[in-house]
Amino acid sequence: DIPKLWNRFGPRIESIQGRAGGAYGVLPKLMRADAPIAYMAGVPMLVAETIPPEYAVLQIPARRYAVFVHGGHISTLRDTIGRAVIGWLPTSGKQIDGEPEMLEFYGESYDPQTGLGQIEVWLPIKVPIRP
Repeated sequence: DIPKLWNRFGPRIESIQGRAGGAYGVLPKLMRADAPIAYMAGVPMLVAETIPPEYAVLQIPARRYAVFVHGGHISTLRDTIGRAVIGWLPTSGKQIDGEPEMLEFYGESYDPQTGLGQIEVWLPIKVPIRP
């Protein structure tokens, strides 16, 4: 259903007034075998008051992220997510820092028609407080 969501939302992005560059896919919780996937597609906004009423607002707090660059077609994004969540995270000594637990960033060079361009997977991580 995620591609269907992007197929509905993607063509509307250019008409959203007050948006900043790029778009995001937001996963409040990382994918788990025993739970349905919750997912939101959106764009960063310069001013929250300009958000059209048919859209929801999600404020994401500033934090540190581990960023994984996806190099390939959108159809293989799941592989990059797997390398980040299943490969890197358990061996990194890091922990996820709150919700949302993962963001997908689609840069200005991403072309939904070809499925190619800048895509990044962002995991919010806890940073130890230094004494």
